[in-house]
Amino acid sequence: LEEFPVDHSEVKLVKLEITAPYHEELECVAVKMTGNTPSEGIEADLVYVQDLDECLIKDIEGKIVLINGRMIHKHYKKIIEKKPAGFISFAGSVYDDPENSDLDVYPMREKQYEMGKIPGVGVRALTAQNIVRNHATKAKITLIQEEGKRNSRNVVCEIKGSTYPNEVIALTAHYDSVPYSSGAYDNASGSVGIMELFHHFLENKPARTLRFVWCGSEEMGLLGSRAYVASHEEELKNYVFNLNIDMIGVILGKEIACSTAENSLVGYIDYIGKEVGVSVASYQGVYSSDSTPFADKGVPSTSFCRASAQGGATIHSRKDVLDHM
Repeated sequence: LEEFPVDHSEVKLVKLEITAPYHEELECVAVKMTGNTPSEGIEADLVYVQDLDECLIKDIEGKIVLINGRMIHKHYKKIIEKKPAGFISFAGSVYDDPENSDLDVYPMREKQYEMGKIPGVGVRALTAQNIVRNHATKAKITLIQEEGKRNSRNVVCEIKGSTYPNEVIALTAHYDSVPYSSGAYDNASGSVGIMELFHHFLENKPARTLRFVWCGSEEMGLLGSRAYVASHEEELKNYVFNLNIDMIGVILGKEIACSTAENSLVGYIDYIGKEVGVSVASYQGVYSSDSTPFADKGVPSTSFCRASAQGGATIHSRKDVLDHM
């Protein structure tokens, strides 16, 4: 077990009210790691910022902004420069049944709150639609959270190579999930995938050393794999490949292999797939998973995934269960 610190917040109070031209308290959740309001909250003019066009954000200083979807990095970077008082993001779909869906809003990530903090709350898409439909002009956000550190962990084991023990292949998968999800597809499937490879290579000794890494806190910004490569940086010169598995086993879907490496690897995977009768969409790119920190350090990396078909299994919700695997 390799521990590493992660930022964490414990929400004590979160509240969103429309204060003009009518008064209504709305269901909301805190966007974690966005700091605090005063205990009495922040009341300000409310502006719907449907995109990041300069004509819409030039006068948002001191105001509360409602944005489309969740607050991603590039949006936050533009908005924080304009010094709003707070923000409202939304999740889900206007078609969601509140009784059978969860209000799940991602916490801010390190690269965002390093730029500064704006108190933020999240609402359902349907709630956001009603705010705009009803022409709300003022809102009040109250957010109190205790921010600090907690420990996360990577789980690491190794099988020594029989022929080239100094050449290391890292096999990675993240074992964490998100609130409201059992994480069967994302990513218990990948975690089980490399565990089965571990069992196989215990019985069939590999030529090269295999380092198995179950990464913690991937959903918070690849924190486990980032911590791993940071603490093992000196030995990374011996790593010849990283094979990452993120989301496999879904019934309706297709195989993909995204390589952050020389394009020859893309062709090799495609060729081997055809040779053994496995259809795999092999391409060069950056996959948003634990392969990326390895690739950043110069280790050729491939993420394997069975991507769900349109209308198939979904992730990051209560719907991510074993039934679809």
